[in-house]
Amino acid sequence: MDILTLFISVVAAVVAQSLHLLWYSTATGMGKAWRTALKKKADAKIPTKMSIISFTSLVVSSLIYGFFVSSLGMSAGIDFVIFTVLMFIAFTIPSKVMSVIFMGQPRRLILIDGGFYLIAYALFGLAHYLF
Repeated sequence: MDILTLFISVVAAVVAQSLHLLWYSTATGMGKAWRTALKKKADAKIPTKMSIISFTSLVVSSLIYGFFVSSLGMSAGIDFVIFTVLMFIAFTIPSKVMSVIFMGQPRRLILIDGGFYLIAYALFGLAHYLF
């Protein structure tokens, strides 16, 4: 992986983390639905530790995305769309479905959390496609 791909991956992760903060904020519908599903207070803040772990996982995911982009020589837009969907299906859906089932959480968390990760992966793809 070259330095440009590494840089694009980190910048894409920063953008995705910004989306994360907005997505789960108390000011958005998703943030309110997420808190309701988890039976949290409407004004509950996201713990700093959770934000750090989220950012770290987004950086790792974005670096993996970048590694595959450079290794596979992806350049066509459809390559990025297909790879985004495959990452979503392979990495997000199984873990989210299993956590919802085993923890007895509301199923709508699959849509709330899954929606965020699908958009995050799409941001990774868009960043690599454009640059």
